[in-house]
Amino acid sequence: ITQRDSLLSIPFEELMDGPAYTNVLMLRNIKDMQDNWDELKKFLKSYDFGLLEVNAIKKLREFLPNPIDSLLVLPPTSVLCMDPEARSLRDGIIMDFNLLYKNPNGMVGLLAHEMFHTYCSALVDHDFLYTNSVVAALELLLNEGLTDQVDKDNPYTLLEGIGIPDVIKEKYIYAYENTPQILQELDSLAVSYIDGNMEQKEFWRKAYNHIAFEGHPNGYYMTSMIKRQGLLDELKVNFANPVDFARIYN
Repeated sequence: ITQRDSLLSIPFEELMDGPAYTNVLMLRNIKDMQDNWDELKKFLKSYDFGLLEVNAIKKLREFLPNPIDSLLVLPPTSVLCMDPEARSLRDGIIMDFNLLYKNPNGMVGLLAHEMFHTYCSALVDHDFLYTNSVVAALELLLNEGLTDQVDKDNPYTLLEGIGIPDVIKEKYIYAYENTPQILQELDSLAVSYIDGNMEQKEFWRKAYNHIAFEGHPNGYYMTSMIKRQGLLDELKVNFANPVDFARIYN
């Protein structure tokens, strides 16, 4: 408890880019769970996880223009006590129980979102994606940006009500709104790398530093622009090719 309270007393701004960032998010979340423990236990007993799976598959099917049925299955999925997130990992999906409790209606979309990551991973050419750091950077923006279209409508409200500190929300919105400038900087880095003025490792390090939140806000900006121009269906068909993503965005 002493260690917990010591970490929780640190202003979150000082933790943003440090190793304690996720740990403190977990601590905040679990402390919040302790305040609602009786309600959480009731919720766990009554929640219909089977219906969640059915509705998530339905939502993902509706999003895809020509889905492959054999890939529309829920991977191994675990509900944990962690930070208020869900993640698609190599061995399956994990999601936070407190997030499920606070936002049960949003979990259908969030689970469909994570399932789309798994769906895409089965169909992309991984060898191609990592032959070139420029392609890998584009893939990061495409992967998160298109997947966010499965379940997100408004970048200004998507982090509300789930226990995310304001400083993170502000950083997310800043990254989203400044996507054109960030893309200009990435473009300059790419040209320098392709012209032989920069090593591949240096390009990737600098490019990754420009892409906040693993590509979510910048990718979402780009795919939202594509959607407004009526080209989202074309992008869905070409979801496995980051080069097509750049072409469609341009």
